[in-house]
Amino acid sequence: MKVMTKKVLYIVLMSFPLLASAQYKAVIQGRIGKASGQKVLLSYGVNGRMIRDSTYLKQGRFEFQVNFDELVPATLKFDQGKSGKSIISDAKDCFLEPGLLKLESNDSLANARIIKGDINKDYIAFRRFVGMEEAQQLLKAVRATKDEAQLKMLQERRDAVLAQMQNKYEGYVTAHPGSYFSLFALNFMGAGMMNTARIEPLFNRLTPALKESKEGKEFKRQIEATKAIKLGTLAPDFVQPDVLGRSVRLSDFRGKYVLLDFWASWCGPCRKDNPNIVKAYQKYKDKGFTVIGVSLDRSKEAWLQAIESDGLTWTNLSDLNYLKNEAASLYAVRAVPQNYLIDKDGYIIAVQLHGEDLDKKLAEILGSK
Repeated sequence: MKVMTKKVLYIVLMSFPLLASAQYKAVIQGRIGKASGQKVLLSYGVNGRMIRDSTYLKQGRFEFQVNFDELVPATLKFDQGKSGKSIISDAKDCFLEPGLLKLESNDSLANARIIKGDINKDYIAFRRFVGMEEAQQLLKAVRATKDEAQLKMLQERRDAVLAQMQNKYEGYVTAHPGSYFSLFALNFMGAGMMNTARIEPLFNRLTPALKESKEGKEFKRQIEATKAIKLGTLAPDFVQPDVLGRSVRLSDFRGKYVLLDFWASWCGPCRKDNPNIVKAYQKYKDKGFTVIGVSLDRSKEAWLQAIESDGLTWTNLSDLNYLKNEAASLYAVRAVPQNYLIDKDGYIIAVQLHGEDLDKKLAEILGSK
């Protein structure tokens, strides 16, 4: 995958309602050993907000009851006690689903088996099929390693595993055309710039019910939007408010080369790439180049703080609609960071220019001096 060989990580923008519009109740019951008093944390996202709940073990047992209307990913983990720090290694990813989700383990949440919960059993089967556990273990090892030689080896191994997972996602979709997690797999395959030539035929193999579901229709819309946003096409125009609330139109910048950069204050990879963009902006701003940053934030305070902290002195826009940012939807943005280089006449001439790639492209167009 290009995104990995370039050492750029992406935050995938995914939302899977997967259920008809209604109110459901999830009961999550767990038995983890026989201890009492340890705090158990539950977290999940709803409409861009992180919801957190907690309870305590009683003779190894705990229970959560959650009312919800979307099938969303959730995480269970133990609290470390007075320090308030979570034990990241002892956590269990799952999904809120209607009815009973039951987990059991003699020692830890990480080792808990799903006893009841059909959707979660399918999720485990999906993770096992595509090798997600191996990728996560390699990520933990990369984060924990300080030896440079060992780090390089682990990163190369993880890149290889992630590349292999693309084929495994395809295999899962082919083998399970009616599974909700086939859409999950297609979303992972489409992170960054979606390869529609590969993904659209896979989407077309899905069952009619899945394609006609709310999330299936949305994924089809994203395929069509991605096909329309490509090199050589006129960049779709849009209007969004700047930091002072003034409406700014993309087409107002005709006559300049524009890097249209989609990012967010909460996106770690975006923040890591910002210094590269700042450097390029300072180098080429007097040669007809500028940047328009479109943030997928929901908090104006966090957005403004990130702009100041990272030194983003160009035009910054956001409708503060988080993952539903209208400009991001128009450009089929499915992961951040994502950017498009637009020429003086408003045509897209390059995509996904991160790190040194941005400087190289601008040097080619505007000269390096």
